Amino acid sequence: MLVSQLAVMANALIDTVMIGRTSATDLAAISLAASIYATVFVSLMGICTALQPVAAQHFGAKRFTELGEDAVQACWLALTLAALGAAVLAFPGPWLAWAQPSSDVAVEVSKYLATIAWALPAALLLRVGVSLNSAIGRPRVTMYLNLGGVAMKIPLNILFIWGAGPVPAMGASGCAAATLTVAWVNIVILAVLLRFDTAYAPYRFQWATPAWMRLRALLALGLPTGASIAIEVSSFTLIAVLVARMGAEVAGAHQILANLAALAFMVPLALSNASAVLAGQSLGAHDYARALRHSRQGLVLCMGCAVTVGALFVALGPWIARGYTNQPGVAALALTLMPVLAWFHCFDAAQGCLSSLLRAYKRPAVATAATLIYAASLWGVGLAGGFWAAYHAPRAVPGPGWGLGAFWVAAAVGLMLAAAGLAWLLRWVEQRELKPHLKASLASVAQN
Repeated sequence: MLVSQLAVMANALIDTVMIGRTSATDLAAISLAASIYATVFVSLMGICTALQPVAAQHFGAKRFTELGEDAVQACWLALTLAALGAAVLAFPGPWLAWAQPSSDVAVEVSKYLATIAWALPAALLLRVGVSLNSAIGRPRVTMYLNLGGVAMKIPLNILFIWGAGPVPAMGASGCAAATLTVAWVNIVILAVLLRFDTAYAPYRFQWATPAWMRLRALLALGLPTGASIAIEVSSFTLIAVLVARMGAEVAGAHQILANLAALAFMVPLALSNASAVLAGQSLGAHDYARALRHSRQGLVLCMGCAVTVGALFVALGPWIARGYTNQPGVAALALTLMPVLAWFHCFDAAQGCLSSLLRAYKRPAVATAATLIYAASLWGVGLAGGFWAAYHAPRAVPGPGWGLGAFWVAAAVGLMLAAAGLAWLLRWVEQRELKPHLKASLASVAQN
């Protein structure tokens, strides 16, 4: 799972580094356009990930046919959501009116989003495949697909960014064209595997029309889950929209920090997903002691890795910033915020792991409670607080760097509050869902 997630983030890293060698305008365009796409994609992806806890519990209980039926319905859900998301991306006027970028940046952003909109159906179907393979213990399939995507991404970026032969130079939108190509190639490969690999035979994947009862069950869990992830991601990605008016250098520095934060988050994300899958399988098998053990081990591993990565950000900051860009002003601004990034990452890892573990219980009411915690902490404190501090609070330090720093400090505080709220919620769920069964098991053992 970790290698798979790192491969996904390598695509964003490749885009940032390669565009960082062209101009500050292209880098600012990538920062804004990628943030808009991420806000739309991840919000919809969160609904599709409802399949993972459902499939994990089916797998633990050995309900293989039901698992296959739910996976097919999740594909219908993904295609419906993709149509809605593509329409939002194809008409970026409201985003640009809010962000107020320079005219040359706005042109590049529009080109990027018009291209990447065609990748959304394949991208969401791939997320259904990720949830399925994780739930049944086959994450290597996703890993190989994503590694293959990285291998294709670099030559495709070179082709589309700078052009060759009949292919014109596309600049920032060339990154979107490369992503589009990789996504559709991977979905074709995945479809072939699901059809012919005998490891998937027990699940009996068959064409079926939309089944409202199964779709409703997926939506009951997916909508609050998607809302939580949308709030979490948008509170982060919308910073790029709000700092776009501060100039190309500030937007470029934010893109470096955002890319580092997203890349670092892949480690706790992989660990928390693995822990949540194992906990879900244990819950499906009614092995409650093992479910609790997986939760605790996942939290310890996530936080240990997060502290280590945060320390590396501080120690290696100068080399990291210079490795991303040859623009001195962009690199210097990114370097000043490396300590804040380290603090941000530790709380980000905590809330990410806690959120994944809560989803393993497959309880819509719990997912709704998590959404409310996210809304209050990440939007109410993180995003709104950062906007106020950047644009309305008295400035302790003059210059555009103050505004960017205010957003990142407020975001870190919001994550800290979210982690505290989710920790309390997980404790409550465990007391309600696990402890009665554990007490009954202990009493049974004592009687025997």
